[in-house]
Amino acid sequence: LLAELNLLDLLEHCDSWCWLEEIHVNQLFTEDSLMPLTQLTSLRQELRSARFCQPAVALLLQPFPRLRADLLDAWFDQPGACSPEALAQWAAEPGAMPKELLTQQWQSLGEADFQRFLSLAPLEQHDLSEELRQHFLLCWRQARSLPCAVEAGQI
Repeated sequence: LLAELNLLDLLEHCDSWCWLEEIHVNQLFTEDSLMPLTQLTSLRQELRSARFCQPAVALLLQPFPRLRADLLDAWFDQPGACSPEALAQWAAEPGAMPKELLTQQWQSLGEADFQRFLSLAPLEQHDLSEELRQHFLLCWRQARSLPCAVEAGQI
């Protein structure tokens, strides 16, 4: 409605974007009339919030490489920033996360979390399979423990 009335500038001083949901983000980056909002510093800051750390949002932002890179840096500001389950969701969406960042994240997982990631991620979709296999074998040798049959079958 604000876009239709040419009143988007009212949101420039918006103190809280807590009402913003993923569906709104999709509209912001797909509807031309809402595109000016993407330049608001407060909106960009809100998008850095962990609640928007979703593969679908990262895929949506591919046409905006600087914003996408900024958000990925904010969401994954340190190795091991997400759980094995969340990382598997990112791995399930090829192109959502750059290969280097995905590699950095799974390499930072502890042994148990790495094995959990392997059991959840659809790794056949990635060219990371060989790297993951080598990393798994290295972890296995260091721990000197045998993987369970399910995990061994996925490698």
